[in-house]
Amino acid sequence: MKSAATVLRRLGGLRRVPGRQCFCTSNLRAPPPRVELHTNKTMWAVQEYRTFSTSASYYQDAAGMTGEECYKRALEALEQAKNALEEEEAKRSKEQFEAWQKAQDAEANGRPTKDGVAVIKTIAKQARQQDAGHQDWEEQAEFWMKAAALDHGHAIALVRLGNTALEKANASKEIEEARQYAEKAMEYYQTAGEKGSAEGWFNFGHLLWFEDASHDATTSIVKKDNKESLDAFYKAIYLGDRDAMFFVGVQLLSDDEAGLSLAAETYGSLAERYQAGLDLIEQAASLEHGGALYYLCLLHLNGHDELQVYPCAPEEFVSRLDAAANAGDSDALFLRGHCFYHGDDGFTQNFESALENFLAAAEAGHSDAAVSAGAMLHQGIGGVTWDQRRAFELYQLAGELGNIEGWRNVVACYALGEGVPQSDEMAKHIAKTVLKDE
Repeated sequence: MKSAATVLRRLGGLRRVPGRQCFCTSNLRAPPPRVELHTNKTMWAVQEYRTFSTSASYYQDAAGMTGEECYKRALEALEQAKNALEEEEAKRSKEQFEAWQKAQDAEANGRPTKDGVAVIKTIAKQARQQDAGHQDWEEQAEFWMKAAALDHGHAIALVRLGNTALEKANASKEIEEARQYAEKAMEYYQTAGEKGSAEGWFNFGHLLWFEDASHDATTSIVKKDNKESLDAFYKAIYLGDRDAMFFVGVQLLSDDEAGLSLAAETYGSLAERYQAGLDLIEQAASLEHGGALYYLCLLHLNGHDELQVYPCAPEEFVSRLDAAANAGDSDALFLRGHCFYHGDDGFTQNFESALENFLAAAEAGHSDAAVSAGAMLHQGIGGVTWDQRRAFELYQLAGELGNIEGWRNVVACYALGEGVPQSDEMAKHIAKTVLKDE
């Protein structure tokens, strides 16, 4: 077990965002596939969704409803499913923790470990039975979503069905099954795009642009076709999609294989390709795209010889970073927190502002920011209110987001009893199962 001094992350060692010191387009975050928008007609028979539910009343209700009404029914069912799942997970977590405690007590009192194992098996059995609650709502949501998409050609529903199919492809361990789900997702996305959905074209382009890395490369689920992908992205751009503008702009400014192929096929010179990429990123930034604003912030901080962009003054950097952070970009929020903490790059040192930005970035899913905010609260750095309980929660959030530093701090908190009741057993359990006793 490491001591608190080595486990708790100190702010002096904060890591800057990728590209902070040396501008590198390949490190900048590209937008993920999204959910959203409208449409009519589709690629599968209407009967597809009718094999799903055994309730004749659903069919009767759907027959007299519009696509928007079916879609709203689907959203209502999804919300109910989410609530039911949260209740099930909360109950299950409590029961499993109590079972774990009983197992620990049994072992401490010299009783066989099998007593605790039996308790956990009982909880697992109960958990399987509990799943039916949220699954019923999920089935209703799927019925209404398919009714909206397949009967009425509702584009938002089509995109969401595509996302669901893609999730199933990613979760599948069988190549052929994964391929079938991915192909279905592509058809949903393409149909949504043909009905005027920017999101449909954006997601369709992403599937073609990236080769799937979760399976053997020799059996790629979706055949890569950057030319067709780019065509889809430009259709999304034509429909005003900021993410597509940003994504294509980043690719045009990239020096990887895909970017170079775009230069050879579309642009007469490297300078023309770079300028086209910058124009798209600036267009996305003009539409308040946080990632594009952050990209331009780093571009002007570091400069770019080919584009004849020269490193800017601190005042301009502050203005550009503020714009990106205020647009909600998590990397920008994290970097602004870092600048406030150290008082550099044109920012006046302000620990309260640093914490505020770290917390905002953490809420937006930035794991390093969660650890940094936790460290400030844990130690009361710079006069911020000391709150070890909140610090523990932030470390756990960081860990759940995949941050190993977060889990190390969770272990330390349990070992020292800081922000959570002291428990050597829990500290050892997490260290063994998550940190692998590293």
